[in-house]
Amino acid sequence: YPALILCPPHLVPKWIREIKEVIPGAQARELRRIGRSGDERADVNDVRSFLSDWQSGRLGKKAVAVMANTSAKIGSGWEPAVVKRKMRDPLTGQITTVCVCPACGAPVYGDEGAYIVDPEELAGKRRFCRASVPGWQLGADGRLKHDEQGNTIWGTRPCNTPLFRFSGARRWSLAEYIAKHAKGAFKLLCADESHEYKGKSSDRGIAFHQLITACQSTLTLTGTFFGGRSTSIFWLLHRLNAGVRRDFAFHDEKRWARLYGVLETQRRRRKNDEEDEDGVFTGNRRYRNQAKEQPGVSPAIVNRLLDTTVFLSLKDLGLALPEYKEEVSTLTMLDDQSQQYHQMDSSLRSMALQSNRYLSTWLQWSLARPNSAFRDETIIVDELNKKGEVVRHVPLMELPAINPNGHKWLPKEGWLANFCRAEKLQGRKVLVYVRQTGKRDIQDHLVLPLEENGLRVTVLGGNVDPRKREDWIAKRADRLDVLVCNPELVKTGLDLVQFSSVVFFEITYSLYTLWQAVRRVWRLGQVRPVRAIFSVYNGTMEARALSLMGAKMKAAQLLYGDEVGGAIVPEEDGDLLTELAREVLNGADLPDLQTLFADEMKVSSNPLGSMTTPSAVILPGEKVMTWSDWMAEKVVVVRRKSRKEVVPEGQMGLGL
Repeated sequence: YPALILCPPHLVPKWIREIKEVIPGAQARELRRIGRSGDERADVNDVRSFLSDWQSGRLGKKAVAVMANTSAKIGSGWEPAVVKRKMRDPLTGQITTVCVCPACGAPVYGDEGAYIVDPEELAGKRRFCRASVPGWQLGADGRLKHDEQGNTIWGTRPCNTPLFRFSGARRWSLAEYIAKHAKGAFKLLCADESHEYKGKSSDRGIAFHQLITACQSTLTLTGTFFGGRSTSIFWLLHRLNAGVRRDFAFHDEKRWARLYGVLETQRRRRKNDEEDEDGVFTGNRRYRNQAKEQPGVSPAIVNRLLDTTVFLSLKDLGLALPEYKEEVSTLTMLDDQSQQYHQMDSSLRSMALQSNRYLSTWLQWSLARPNSAFRDETIIVDELNKKGEVVRHVPLMELPAINPNGHKWLPKEGWLANFCRAEKLQGRKVLVYVRQTGKRDIQDHLVLPLEENGLRVTVLGGNVDPRKREDWIAKRADRLDVLVCNPELVKTGLDLVQFSSVVFFEITYSLYTLWQAVRRVWRLGQVRPVRAIFSVYNGTMEARALSLMGAKMKAAQLLYGDEVGGAIVPEEDGDLLTELAREVLNGADLPDLQTLFADEMKVSSNPLGSMTTPSAVILPGEKVMTWSDWMAEKVVVVRRKSRKEVVPEGQMGLGL
């Protein structure tokens, strides 16, 4: 002691509460900021106050400081700082207002040598004035230059005036302050959800590194250590492990991947370009080689982990959880809904094949439209200039609302209402996860069919303070039948054992988020059997995405067992969406779940040793089936690629 806890912001109250409950005589306090707000007369320094109280004995012998990772990284921010002045443009001869240096008055030029007229053009990167001004000359090292007699030389030098200024509240990064002014004061750094600090140059990763250097010892906690590729832990280990720093430089991720990961090398040669590709005088063929890391780890990576890593599961604690089942509910779209979807998907897919700039538009609309077909929408694409900047928005396609003939709700909406009503009759609360909660929010509409069926529903929005989400849910859970939210809001740390059924009304495309969102319900304290239902429309992009995610999650289970906790599934949404686009454009049928989910889902017993009675089977929709039944209907399609060696079965057992 004193110890320092680094965790996500919504877990700060939980850490403080449990420290006081579990450690006898311990005192915990949050470190929130260093700085001053507009109505304060003096700076607030939570770090200095905590250390002062510790040294004076007011915190006792067991003092723990808890810090949110957002507070650790955030400083005051910056904004462009230039002066506007009228000058004559040397190219056109016209008088124009341009941005100039506030110190020397020299005009500020852009990358193409033209005057900068809008300060927002300087908002992307902090810049300094490079104009020459009279002054003592400087050497290449930035120090004063001297002549042969040792005298300083008067001449010209770069102005170097910052063309930016710090803005917003007077605020100092807590991690940077501790590293500079309180180094060694904290004996232990405990970093919760440490996988969030794995980025090479992310603000959270840099703040984590600063705290490591400032504390005597470091303990990291996470249930999702691996991120799918070997480099997902490279920079985390580089910051923590002296042996990794000794053998690898900070930018040696490619060499790390070559030793401990899976590198895919592609050799390409353009078609119909023989004259350009072959040597003019020698006739030698010329190729372009590209290396890209793929998901997978080498067994040799264990040597980097054994002496510093402890893998702990519920089985090691002698604890068990109630039964857990995953099911897929497939529904058929209405005729009008299906016709509109396939016309839209076909048009956008053709555009994506012609230009990659339409790839994101195709993916997002194909994934989202089936669940938002209750309203009028317009597909808009961005028109870019040569710099890649958006110059205008161009309407591409009108999508009128689908009117369910003879029905009040779309098929999936009606299915959800029937399912939740049936669960209520059994005394089970339902947690509904929705992906479209931003500009394309569908949560308010989703509440309507649920309330029409007599269900008590509320929506957890992003406007609820992360530190108050746990209390917010706990106060309302007793009066709820259904809670609707985005899984990103509850994916870590929260205990939602009041709910026993989880419905993914929309599939989230981060496997890490998906797994963690399920684990909010299936965790210690849960006394009911847990059901996870994935609802999809047949023949849509979301059904393909569910196949792909299931295959990856099963691969994780095969390597790490049933307590994988998302250990080797990719955390970034972009990885899965990119792979989904590639598979669909290449015509793949994504059939691999047929074998991966052929085995029966394992169940666990309760602490008394008897099996938990499963809930009654409910069939409110057209079709509800298990993973294995769903994938058994798919046809296996084997695709062979030209000029590629076939790896014998079992040869790459760990190359996921």
